[in-house]
Amino acid sequence: MQRNRLVQKPTSVLMLSALLLMLLWLGSACSNGAAPNASETRSFTAENGEVDVPVKPERIVLLAPNYAGYLLALGITPIAVPEFTLGNPYLQDELADVENLGATAAIEPSVEQIAALEPDLIIGLTALKNTEQLEKVAPVVLFAPTKNNREVLRDLGVLTQREEEAGKWLEQWDAKIDGYKDEVEAAANGKTFSIMYPSDKGVYMFREGYGRGTEILYGDFGLNMPERAEKAFEEGQGFVLLSLEVLPEMAGDYIFYAPWLGNAEGASAVFESEMWKGLPAVAEDRAFPVDYNIFTFSDPYSWEGQLEILMGLLLAE
Repeated sequence: MQRNRLVQKPTSVLMLSALLLMLLWLGSACSNGAAPNASETRSFTAENGEVDVPVKPERIVLLAPNYAGYLLALGITPIAVPEFTLGNPYLQDELADVENLGATAAIEPSVEQIAALEPDLIIGLTALKNTEQLEKVAPVVLFAPTKNNREVLRDLGVLTQREEEAGKWLEQWDAKIDGYKDEVEAAANGKTFSIMYPSDKGVYMFREGYGRGTEILYGDFGLNMPERAEKAFEEGQGFVLLSLEVLPEMAGDYIFYAPWLGNAEGASAVFESEMWKGLPAVAEDRAFPVDYNIFTFSDPYSWEGQLEILMGLLLAE
């Protein structure tokens, strides 16, 4: 019997050693941050409630027209975007191989087209109409259309686990803004600023959160519109349509403008009116035209280009 025990002992030691090695290997894999299983999810708080989203989303369908530049700034390329997004001159190269979801994608995209792409996450705005059908394809996360631009970048960083990338982008952006602040304050000198888009219906006026350079002028630089103009907006409203008669009390000392929807012919009645020509900003050459196709967009890539243009106009003197 003693002989049998001596023979079995090495086998037990070998089995125990193998087990220990396996445990050590598994522990090492976990501590080194092994990639999570694709089916793993976590909860994200969105405008449409608590949504179970992939831990590491890899195939994102983007229905929010202005959000592509945010994802690109985080190092993520969406697999599909609305047609409107593809018109952004600053994103055309980066989105060259991305699927076009059509002109109505931001409001009511084709569920069949999106399902065929096999996304693991869908991002849109609260205006989306067919959310319930899309939720059968993949988790849907909705954002408010007037959400602060910095919050959008940070929230998308949280959603995609790219918080560090979001923080780094904002740091370099703030450094760039800080580099202009003294000059902007000296040029502004307590003056008010308006962003106005004339049309055949009147003049559209914008506040922070609705693109057109508003995030830069009103947000980053803290410039102000006339007090009366601020009161013209309803809660949650990013723009308001003004009649020619109220322009003198609404227009700022400086105006940045473009024809609404790029339609110069439709805006001509405003530009040719005595009311527009009589505005101090227009009469004294403090009204600056901007390119509609560039300023209609709002995302990190667009802000970089818009900042250069705005500073070139405002600080030209």
